[in-house]
Amino acid sequence: MMLNARPDGRNRKTLSSERATALYRSLLLELERRRQHTGVSMSELSDIAGAADRYFSKALHADTPSGRVARWETLEEFMQALFPHGYDVEIRPRTTGPLTAEDLRRKVRFAAASNNRLTQRALMSELGKRSAAVRKERMTPEQRSEIAKRAAQTRARNRMASAAAAIADTSSSAGNALT
Repeated sequence: MMLNARPDGRNRKTLSSERATALYRSLLLELERRRQHTGVSMSELSDIAGAADRYFSKALHADTPSGRVARWETLEEFMQALFPHGYDVEIRPRTTGPLTAEDLRRKVRFAAASNNRLTQRALMSELGKRSAAVRKERMTPEQRSEIAKRAAQTRARNRMASAAAAIADTSSSAGNALT
């Protein structure tokens, strides 16, 4: 725990940057997946559960500055709103360690991407850019130069092929016009 000075001079206890536990994050991740599956907006879910406006969003992103860690009673209300006929909880061991705040953000983005093609395209584009940057850092200048040479050769070959196709199109259309 850390102490933060408040404007009135008193100190306030705060947790480190990660306020939510792995169990809390796992539960909210499953609630978010269910919310997206049912097509209910975050605002609608907050209203149905009787929580404050947009509270589900703050509870989902508890590790952000504007986020809030919801009480267990509030989580129960969200669960009843999303699973009106009841639910079972299953706890299984993870092979990758506890769910961190960054893992939660990534998994929420992947869950949203599976329901929205534009979101999926943006996510895949971002992941591709990240992996390209990491790949570039790991390569030697000679390897990067070799890849650039091959790319230039491929571009030149493609330009030649498209130019040849354009010439063939114009000559065949000109031949058809004469006959």
